[in-house]
Amino acid sequence: MISAAGYSLASTKDVASQITCRVPQTTEAACLGAAILAAVGARTGTDIASCVDHAVHFDGTIEPDGGEACRYDRRYGLHGKLYPALRALHGEMSSHSD
Repeated sequence: MISAAGYSLASTKDVASQITCRVPQTTEAACLGAAILAAVGARTGTDIASCVDHAVHFDGTIEPDGGEACRYDRRYGLHGKLYPALRALHGEMSSHSD
């Protein structure tokens, strides 16, 4: 299991079980992205791609696991049935006022 800044990525592994994912060092991706755009906007960086190459670093890689992919596919199929199954109930709940 890979962890970044004390956060476990075990749950990420389930989501990423079908693709290879590179794990970034930063847990503040939005802030890093804003800083990159600011550098380009202030003309201290040449372009977005070169700023990303300079600022974004990775801790490791999560590789696909065939067994996990099968489990994920089964669960995704069940998840796809949830919204239609609960749609009427959600409408009923929103029409009631407490």
